[in-house]
Amino acid sequence: MIRKLEAESHLLVQFTLNQGVLSAPITNEMSVVLYRVIQEALTNIMRHSEKKNAHIMLSRTATGDILFEITNPIQGRKPFTIGFGLKNMRERVEEINGSLKVYQADDLFIVSGKLTKGESI
Repeated sequence: MIRKLEAESHLLVQFTLNQGVLSAPITNEMSVVLYRVIQEALTNIMRHSEKKNAHIMLSRTATGDILFEITNPIQGRKPFTIGFGLKNMRERVEEINGSLKVYQADDLFIVSGKLTKGESI
């Protein structure tokens, strides 16, 4: 997905996987939600950002939860609204007992969250 978006949209994506994340036992549902969140965040960057670069970071906590953060540089803080895509993202994450935050800090737009290791794992 990331390489295809880079090629088609000239979006430059830096992808960081912290130790242990690839060996984390996650459910198919968690995998799909994570994929969709990243997809929507990158789509929003392509549509709404003047700067066409992003950083995706995935990590794993000691308890097995998956943390994710997608950041994009912005030129100064601008008001933003939680539109359909961001709302949908939050609903998907919360449906599987995860959490999602969308905010601006310094010169970054940030989508971050946690997918909690469920009982079924």
